Amino acid sequence: GKFFILSPELNQWLEVITTGLFLSQAYVCMVKGRCFFYFKNGGSLYEFKGFNTITNTFDFATMNAVGGISNLTPMFGLVSANNYLIFFTRTLVFYTIPTEVYGSIPDFTPSLGITGAATETPAVLKGVILTCLPTQDGYYMFTSTNTVAVYYSGNIKFPWTYRELEGSAALVSLDSIAADRDGYPRYYYSSAGLLKIGKSSCSPTHVEASEFIGNTVFELFDWTS
Repeated sequence: GKFFILSPELNQWLEVITTGLFLSQAYVCMVKGRCFFYFKNGGSLYEFKGFNTITNTFDFATMNAVGGISNLTPMFGLVSANNYLIFFTRTLVFYTIPTEVYGSIPDFTPSLGITGAATETPAVLKGVILTCLPTQDGYYMFTSTNTVAVYYSGNIKFPWTYRELEGSAALVSLDSIAADRDGYPRYYYSSAGLLKIGKSSCSPTHVEASEFIGNTVFELFDWTS
């Protein structure tokens, strides 16, 4: 339940927050030069400001509510894409374009075409949302049944297009997603085995490895010199 940040100034890890949420996931997002972080079902949105050289501590703002959302506890996670800050629950998505002013509270109050804020339930969801991770063109939504690619449309009234990735399957666990060198998801282990993520579909890959993992089988060699 403790959150640490590495301080290059002191060359050591500093405890920043104690949440009491021992099994919670931490989400960190960068939007317009601002750094937000959130703990699953934690009830507070934090914004990181920087290192205070006088007190040798990190400065951050705590927001227990945001515009349009008075209770953050039901929020499952946080992701950012194309200058949008996005909260998600098991079935809902809340998004807005925050200002560049540090400490200003993001406003998720629906305002069609003005602030860019809205709330929606993607029609292509076939299960509950487990996590969301950013991509070059938007973000991926991994669910208990399928995977959805969320693309930025450029239209402030309807900024997101949701498309189910053909051949996708349920995400097995949050630590079974592998990213490329740029940090974008490329593979994940699913209920259908190891899948490679493409623009419009997912395809099985390394089938032999999937069989080993799925059957909980591994090879052990005892070589003699």
